[in-house]
Amino acid sequence: MARAGTPLDAGDPMAELSMQTLSHGRLEIPTAFNGKWGVVLLYRGHWCSYCARQLATFEQGLPELEYAGIRVIAASTDDEEGARRLADIAGATFPVGYGLPMLATAEKVGGYYDEGRGVLQASGFVVQPSGRIAVATYSTGAIGRLMWEDVVRLVAFWDPDS
Repeated sequence: MARAGTPLDAGDPMAELSMQTLSHGRLEIPTAFNGKWGVVLLYRGHWCSYCARQLATFEQGLPELEYAGIRVIAASTDDEEGARRLADIAGATFPVGYGLPMLATAEKVGGYYDEGRGVLQASGFVVQPSGRIAVATYSTGAIGRLMWEDVVRLVAFWDPDS
């Protein structure tokens, strides 16, 4: 297990990430949030049951997230086929990106990675409409992730009019 870069902290600008997605074309983070609240879920890969569960629960909470004006984007180092497998398992209708370069992405977000497996460890970012980080979470393994209910509560606290 290794870590690259400096971890993002509250108030830091969200790292610029560019990715192809399964059904939403090419997206650039944080611009894809278009001045709205956003959540970036970097997941380990299609083989990770914890990742599937996290994406499935965010899909279940999507109506409340959207009502609160929060957009969700998930991404990994998976190839297109792997990303599609996980998106299908999770029932994800939000953008799911694939093909993130492991080391370059870990460097940009200050994340953990597993060079032997070629994967980023799970990390999550709540991005303010300004493009700055509200909260960043990092995991060194399978567990320790954002939950959609906490994101809705956090945004309601920070932005009561959302």
